[in-house]
Amino acid sequence: APAQTTVITAGELRRFGVRTLEEALNFLSSGMHAENPHNAAEVGARGVLITQDYGAHVLLLIDGHALNEVWGGAAYFERGAGIPFELIDSIEVIVGPGSVLYGSNAMLGVINVITKRARDHQGLNAVVESEILPGHEGAPGWSLRAGAGAGFEFELFGEKGELTFQGEHYTLEG
Repeated sequence: APAQTTVITAGELRRFGVRTLEEALNFLSSGMHAENPHNAAEVGARGVLITQDYGAHVLLLIDGHALNEVWGGAAYFERGAGIPFELIDSIEVIVGPGSVLYGSNAMLGVINVITKRARDHQGLNAVVESEILPGHEGAPGWSLRAGAGAGFEFELFGEKGELTFQGEHYTLEG
């Protein structure tokens, strides 16, 4: 079956101000589309978007490990995915039927988020961002995201190792 592949780099995410996986799919991926009607992104491909399936027909991977829930197949493509954007090296998007290779969750496509290695995320870093959102009933909303992380390479018992982590807190009001 024909499939189309797009690779979105961390540089492109920064250059275009993309802050969520949902935005990356909409603005930088060809053939994949995301909608967020009620803070739960719906993802579709090639003109097919199944509402209220919670991403069950698109396989979401981080470094090749599936994030779709086992019992219902749901995957989260907004901030609920829990992927700090400072750790993303690239996003591989395969649009097309991937069920034969990856299982039924890949009916519309596969999204693989590749994280940075310790050498790419060297030292300590911090991020704070906020935005004012259009609220409802006349009151504006706001969001705040704060996080800190680090990447270290080390040697333990004669073996090379690396540690990369990022913790963040996100608040949305309105």
